Amino acid sequence: MHVRIGLSAGEPVAEDGDLFGSAVQLAARICAYADPDHILAAQIVQHTCRSQRELFVEMGEILPKGFDRPILVHEVSWQ
Repeated sequence: MHVRIGLSAGEPVAEDGDLFGSAVQLAARICAYADPDHILAAQIVQHTCRSQRELFVEMGEILPKGFDRPILVHEVSWQ
């Protein structure tokens, strides 16, 4: 099985057992840029994991659909 993962951080809105909000939407948009077997994370995730900086490789900026400014993303080196 091959998966793509997009990570963001923020407070989701929970409703009827589902999650919504800009953090959830951004994670889904970042995921769309990931190749199979890759994890892409928003800059805020990399900042939150400061002690693990060696796990993150800067990939540049993307302009996710529905967002009005570019987002810096990092690939997570998990293997």
